[in-house]
Amino acid sequence: MIAFVAVAVLNGLIPDLVKATFGQTTPILVLAILAAATVFGVVGPLRSRSRPRGIGVVVNLRPVGATNWSQQRVTAAQAQANQHDDHFQVSQEIPADPDARRAALDAAYAQFHAKLTERGAASGATPVCLYLIARLPDAYDFARRLKYDVHTNLVVMQKPENSSVFYEAVHLGGHLRGPLSPAERRQAEKFLTARTEPLAPDAPNRVALIISLSPSNPSMVANAVHAARTGQSTEYAVSPDDRCRAALVISASSPLPDDRATFELTTRHIHQQWATWLATWHDDPEQRLFLAAPATIAAGLGHTLARSPIRFVPHTPN
Repeated sequence: MIAFVAVAVLNGLIPDLVKATFGQTTPILVLAILAAATVFGVVGPLRSRSRPRGIGVVVNLRPVGATNWSQQRVTAAQAQANQHDDHFQVSQEIPADPDARRAALDAAYAQFHAKLTERGAASGATPVCLYLIARLPDAYDFARRLKYDVHTNLVVMQKPENSSVFYEAVHLGGHLRGPLSPAERRQAEKFLTARTEPLAPDAPNRVALIISLSPSNPSMVANAVHAARTGQSTEYAVSPDDRCRAALVISASSPLPDDRATFELTTRHIHQQWATWLATWHDDPEQRLFLAAPATIAAGLGHTLARSPIRFVPHTPN
């Protein structure tokens, strides 16, 4: 566009157009038209390039009977997803009954996968931004189902508490299961600590992974340890069948920064710590997961742990 304008000026086209339109030719009018043409030639392509690429997908997993479900968050996700080259939404109510819940999550995943396949996104050529609005256990278990979409270029979006704008937080892929370099491990250990917590030595061959990434909830670890040790809790939906011999406890010393590098490093570090810790146990113990973290990291862990038998222990309904 700029080259065309320059040539047009040299050839006298713009002065002729000005004279034909306004009845006279003045340098000010010529410069004004030249400036306007330049702005449209530059801003137009820039605006086009700033549009989010790929497919924006809102997956809204609303619990049945939820009275405090965040419609504001859903609306913000829809608004940003609609800016992508293409977009769609999957809405599914999630019952409390375990069998009905499993069927509802299967149905939500089936819709998600079918719509991606219709758009040719399953090959990985088209980036897919997932705006996942869900409780922690539902985000975790939905992401476990994404293990079948191994070729999809899929990133989970995160919205900071005091912002209406989502950002790319965790890219779901095999790199999340890869080993950390020594430098990456040192970086992760600056804000994440890991320790072994002995629980019930007379329990069956069962262990727990307790993750607390919310320093604002200091009682979370103590509540989870009590639930895993005794199989009784007012905070978690446990039974005597959930009593564990020991737990790996991973805690954050401060709130996680809102950036993709930190979220992915956290997910990778937890996965590696758990795999290393589990290797010290024999006979493939049963596994339980107690988690306090952003739903985005719950999804990242659901994806990385999708082929393990670990089971998410939810909070008791309020």
